[in-house]
Amino acid sequence: MQRFLWLFFSLSVWAMGPSHVDVQLLSNASPIAKGQPFWLGIQLTMREHWHTYWENPGSSGLPTTVEWQPVEGLQIGALQFPIPQKFVDDAGFITYGYDNQVLLLAKAVYSGDANSLSIQGKVDWLECKELCIPGSAPVQLNLTIGEVSLQNEKLFSETLQKVPVDWSPDAPFAYDFAIQYGADQWKGQLQLQAKQGDISANPQLFPGLNPHAELTSIQWNPAGKGLTGNLTFNAWDEKPADDFVHTAVLVWESADGTQPYRLVLAPTKKQAAAPIAPDSGTPAKSGLLFILLIAFIGGLILNLMPCVLPVLSLKILSFIKEAGSHQGRRMVLSLAYTVGILVCMEVLAVTIMITKMGVGGQFSLPGFNLGMAVLLLVMSLSFFNVFEFGTPNVGGLSQLNRKSGLQGAFFQGVLMTILSTPCSAPFLGTAYAWTLTATNFEVILVFFMIGLGLAAPYVVLTSLPSLMKFMPKPGPWMETFKTFMGFPLLATVVWLLSILAAQTGRSGLIGVMTFLLFVALAVWLFGQGQKAERKMGTWLAAALILGFGTWFSLFKLWDIRNPMADLNREKEEIYLSFLAERGGSEDVMALLESKKTTNEELAWIPYSADALKHFRAKGRLVFMDFTAEWCATCKANEKFVVDTETIRAAFTKYDVVTMKVDYTNQPAEITELLKSFNRAGVPLYLFYPGEGQALVLPETITQRMVLDALENAQAALTQRTRLNQPE
Repeated sequence: MQRFLWLFFSLSVWAMGPSHVDVQLLSNASPIAKGQPFWLGIQLTMREHWHTYWENPGSSGLPTTVEWQPVEGLQIGALQFPIPQKFVDDAGFITYGYDNQVLLLAKAVYSGDANSLSIQGKVDWLECKELCIPGSAPVQLNLTIGEVSLQNEKLFSETLQKVPVDWSPDAPFAYDFAIQYGADQWKGQLQLQAKQGDISANPQLFPGLNPHAELTSIQWNPAGKGLTGNLTFNAWDEKPADDFVHTAVLVWESADGTQPYRLVLAPTKKQAAAPIAPDSGTPAKSGLLFILLIAFIGGLILNLMPCVLPVLSLKILSFIKEAGSHQGRRMVLSLAYTVGILVCMEVLAVTIMITKMGVGGQFSLPGFNLGMAVLLLVMSLSFFNVFEFGTPNVGGLSQLNRKSGLQGAFFQGVLMTILSTPCSAPFLGTAYAWTLTATNFEVILVFFMIGLGLAAPYVVLTSLPSLMKFMPKPGPWMETFKTFMGFPLLATVVWLLSILAAQTGRSGLIGVMTFLLFVALAVWLFGQGQKAERKMGTWLAAALILGFGTWFSLFKLWDIRNPMADLNREKEEIYLSFLAERGGSEDVMALLESKKTTNEELAWIPYSADALKHFRAKGRLVFMDFTAEWCATCKANEKFVVDTETIRAAFTKYDVVTMKVDYTNQPAEITELLKSFNRAGVPLYLFYPGEGQALVLPETITQRMVLDALENAQAALTQRTRLNQPE
């Protein structure tokens, strides 16, 4: 059986949502010297509780890799990984990786003729918490060629001390290794002998990549002045190929410090052995039955996860409502609920097998999250009696109408499954990881068992009539309880909005929240129509409001067709603001100059005194927009006047530099700048024709005003250019 590889998505992180890992390409020198080696470093910074993987990820995971773009004269060596941490999951499986921050090194040398070079590459990694998401990001570093100037010395020096070096006879210890092979388990013995000083009683040992077995335990015992390590491997091959040798990284600790060594464990003896019984304290290589068991347990525990709380409220109401009904009816409804879970689970399994998207991957799609937010908002409004699904009943969505209890139960099962996928209960991580190297039939079985575990409590409760007597009697209190349970549904909507905020940015969140407001208004009107004698007029008004809200919110305030555009733009603005604050270096100004407005998009540049001075000195037309997040007039002008097709086309024609001045936090520098134009606040719009006088627009603007001011500014710039030309 192959190694566990946990690969939950085939799309890049940027195509699916925000990453929990920041990536940066660093160098230990700038400038660098021609022909002289230098170090490159890929720095991964993980969010809290997230980790990435070492060169040997262990039971599951993928190592971080980089693909460099070729540059003539540049040679870059393989990635070198510092010593990792050891992670153990709920089922006892061991992985190796990094949390917080790590620097992966690569030695490079440049022998070309250029005076500068741009090093570019694509970094791929797997980031994991309870579940895993593959990440991918481009990296770039610009270096000049000249006299060497070291940088990031401490960071690179500390990392190099953690990178393993090959063992040699000059090392402070000697070692020997022997191994005994078996059908299911291997036993190894590593003997260490210190040449000088004391030996650590429990040194760290990290196994190298092994396609035949994995190290599951090591027991160190004193042996004279040395140490003997008894190694246990869970094997899925009885014996490796004759030319295979074991490797490992041993962290040697002494008074002089810590140094990791890479050992080649060439066995001193090889012998076939009878199968060795696995140690009782170590999980054996997982067979299908074991995985099916933990999948069932994981599904059972999912019922306690917060993701399923909204649907749990539906089930509680349904059970109470049906407590007095016939046993056969309760069993049929329980079966329908179970079928809903199992069908949805198998759809997820097939989707994963086809798309490699992974469990919970649907929540990486903004459109799906928007749809779920709308559904749960509508459900909560039903719980609050704003309107009624089908005929009035206490269970809300537990029945779609009086004769469709089966459909309601099936729907609850589907919704339960969908909402449970972002949660990872204990043991589920191992089960999910196992499916990635399993056959399609085994994947279907695993998800089937997870579904059975998820449905099991309700099946047991309905199957045993003696348990139903403990259910409370139906009564008026259920109406209050139903209303109360609408709030967990709204809490889930808030959670979905937090995901959408990370996926779509501020503009996307505003668009989504505005759309939900229109949905709530339309639902309220629909509910009013249910109570009115003439329903059609009210319902038509609800439909018109919903249609207008869809256009205004999802296509005007925010474009759902390109959901991440605003987020990427916001990230770029933050990055450019950071660069602008660093001062007016040539590199920064060159980057700002490369930002060009097009007919499709305004290329906003964050304000800085250096940038404004630079563009004016270059004789450029500069349009300045003084704005703030709390300024409603500013936002309306930007959306309906400035950022429009007509203005974008005009700005593109005259190559206008668009500069945004953020007054949200009222910085003193901007306050003084506003005062220089006799303004006490925002908005303020103006054109600078090169180094000429500013042309100031009124607070309330129209497209015609902007175009007229642009024509005047262009004329002033043309005249100024002619006057400055030598005769």
